Amino acid sequence: TWEHSTSVRRSRPFEQVKDKSLFQRCIVQPHGQMCLNWDLLTSAMLLCDMVLDPMRVFSIPTAPVLYAQSIVSVVIWTLDMLFTFFRGFDQRHAVEMRPKQVALHYLK
Repeated sequence: TWEHSTSVRRSRPFEQVKDKSLFQRCIVQPHGQMCLNWDLLTSAMLLCDMVLDPMRVFSIPTAPVLYAQSIVSVVIWTLDMLFTFFRGFDQRHAVEMRPKQVALHYLK
């Protein structure tokens, strides 16, 4: 069935809920390959941060590699915050892919 107010199709189990906005093509599936790759990258970055950040407390001389790692870390985590707004999410046996709903979900 179609909702009259928003013209968004109601979902069947595990179906994607989409709309016809301009930003719809920017939303990625939460269980897709792109999200899996991003999650692996951020997991590796988290592991590096967990090991290297405590070392900064002990005033160990900063090697160029550690400086580069800190720059990459800031870039990755900043991009992760932005990427969140373009990643669908599971809701009531469906995958929510509408840009406005995705943004509102992650702003909560």
